[in-house]
Formats: sequence, C-alpha cells, structure tokens
Amino acid sequence: MFTTGLFVCGSTSVLFGFLNLSPDGATFVGLCFAVRIAEATGAASFITASYAIIANEFPGRVATMFGLLETFTGLGATIGPPIGSLLYKAGGFILPFIVMGCLLLLTAAVSICGLPKQELGRRLDVFNMQPVRT
Repeated sequence: MFTTGLFVCGSTSVLFGFLNLSPDGATFVGLCFAVRIAEATGAASFITASYAIIANEFPGRVATMFGLLETFTGLGATIGPPIGSLLYKAGGFILPFIVMGCLLLLTAAVSICGLPKQELGRRLDVFNMQPVRT
C-alpha cells in the first residue's frame, strides 16, 4: 500500500504537470479532476500506510514517532510553497510537478529496498497494538 501509493502519487504528479498541453474546455477540466483524484488516492494510501508502518515498527515509541512524522509534515507544509515558487520561476508550470513527482517515484524505489519485509501470517491487533499469529 505504501509503495503503490507513492508510485501512483508520483506518476500522477508528473502527469499533472503536462496537463497544460491538453485541449481546452471540458477535456482539460475532466483530465484535471481525474488526475487529481488519482493523485489524492495515492497520497491517502501512502500516508495511511506510513502510520501503520510506524505503529508496527516502533511499538514502544509510537507517540514519539508520530510526533516526529507530524513535525516533518509541518516543516514540508512550511518550506514547500517557497521551494515550489522558486521551481515555478525557474522552469514554469511543469517543473514543480516534475520535481515533486520524481522525488515521490525515487522514494517509492528506495522503499522497495529499504522497508522491512512483512512476515506472512502476521497482523497487528489494532486495539492492543500487538502482533497476532494467524
């Protein structure tokens, strides 16, 4: 879910950058909605999965890790717009979307190698946050 969400979000971000090349009118609006809905679905997938991964990998420090994740989310929301505006100034409408999309795709590739493998038959008891054998 995490890697797939990153891949979907990254590829649709790149695709959104090229939508200014599509025909005007209803086609443009429809493509914008479709691409953004797909991107939001990918983002929701990897963000939700990141919380589950943190809870599974750091069972004794869940609150600390969630706080760290939220800190960097806020930092990204603060620093992102100035960086995006610099990219827009440097390369126009397409560049911020290509850069962000490529970073997400790179993160997806790294996560394939870097994330620990999930044990077969292991799931998390969501009420007690303890692994349960199935």
